[in-house]
Amino acid sequence: MRTRCPECESILPVGTVQLRLRRGDIRCSHCGSFFNALDELLDDRETDRLILDDDSPYKNRSRTYRLIPDDEPDEARAADPAPDVDVGEPQPERDFAGRLIWGLASLALFLILAAQAGYFETDRVLKDQGLRPWFEVAASIFRQELPPYADARLIKVNGRSLHPDRSGATVSYDFSLSLTNTARIPQAFPSIKLVLTELNGNPIASRVFAPQDYLGGNRFAAEMMPVGKAQEIHLILAKPSREIGGFAFELL
Repeated sequence: MRTRCPECESILPVGTVQLRLRRGDIRCSHCGSFFNALDELLDDRETDRLILDDDSPYKNRSRTYRLIPDDEPDEARAADPAPDVDVGEPQPERDFAGRLIWGLASLALFLILAAQAGYFETDRVLKDQGLRPWFEVAASIFRQELPPYADARLIKVNGRSLHPDRSGATVSYDFSLSLTNTARIPQAFPSIKLVLTELNGNPIASRVFAPQDYLGGNRFAAEMMPVGKAQEIHLILAKPSREIGGFAFELL
């Protein structure tokens, strides 16, 4: 079989393997242009007329220019076919669409896993200082409100004391506590569990003080513990019936 290059009009031999290799897309060995050999195939009579006719401009070209024959090695034959991208097949668009689909699927999977983690480990996740800003952004987008950040493990106790206060008509006790927030972001004031004990360690009384108990209503509603600044807390306690020998407290 023979085909004709539409650019330089050279008549070139072509085999069935070459036609199948790239769906007929080949490269002219004379001018180097790519074309589809199937569209330019010549039957034997037309080929003979073009070659043997003395007036034909293709007479000499057919003997000079050739494509790589079918019986040569695959390495040589693979050098001339058209590039891997076939005409009319938008491979880059397909690749982009594939990457987009995989990207969206990965994002959906990540959101599902994040939602599961948030549901089953809400407290631990909300205490993560790195994730907290992202949760706040998401909450603002969906018009939701997160509970205030709170992690008592990151509150440093600078000092504590319990001493009698005889300034009033009756004797009371003044419990003082100095705390510093060591987290990277402000956090809510903690609840304080205070236990009064006798000299032998037996408990006399205990109570949990919420932030509003020692901050006052207005201050509690407006304040968070700032980062790195000591906060002084005072609680006035009524004198119990038994003598106080010591105390213990816990931040909740």
